[in-house]
Amino acid sequence: MPQEQQLCDRCRKRPATVHICHADTGESKNLCNQCYQESASPEELASTSGFRDIVRNGKCRYCGQPAVGGSGGFGGEPFLWCEPCRRDLVEFWQRPENAIQEWPFDDEAAQERVSQQTAERDQRQEEFMKHRVSERRSKNDG
Repeated sequence: MPQEQQLCDRCRKRPATVHICHADTGESKNLCNQCYQESASPEELASTSGFRDIVRNGKCRYCGQPAVGGSGGFGGEPFLWCEPCRRDLVEFWQRPENAIQEWPFDDEAAQERVSQQTAERDQRQEEFMKHRVSERRSKNDG
C-alpha cells in the first residue's frame, strides 16, 4: 500500500524532501527543498551540501551498493542506504513494534527505558536488514 507523501511544514503545498530533527530539543521540521533553501542559515546550507556529497560518493551500510540517501549527525559516521535497502528500512520502521518513542526530556528513568528500547530496536533492525540483503542476493544469484 503506497504511503501518502508528507507535505512541507512551511508552505503546505510541496512534498517534504528535507527532514531535520534537532536531538537536543526534539524539534523536527519537514520541508520542501524550496522552503529549506529560503529558510536555512548559511551554515545549514553548507552542511547540507557537504552531506549530499557524502551520499553521492557513499555506499549503502547494508549491502555496499551506491547510496541514494542517508542520515547523519552527532559527529559520527553517516548512515547511508541504497534504494532497495531504503524500502526495507521504511517497511521496518512502519511496523508498530518499531515505532520511535518521544524522548522524555525531563525524566531520567524514562530516558534510560527509551534508550534500552531503542537499542533493542536497532538490534532487530540490523537482523532484519541482514535477512533482506541475503534474500536479495539469493534472488540475484539464482
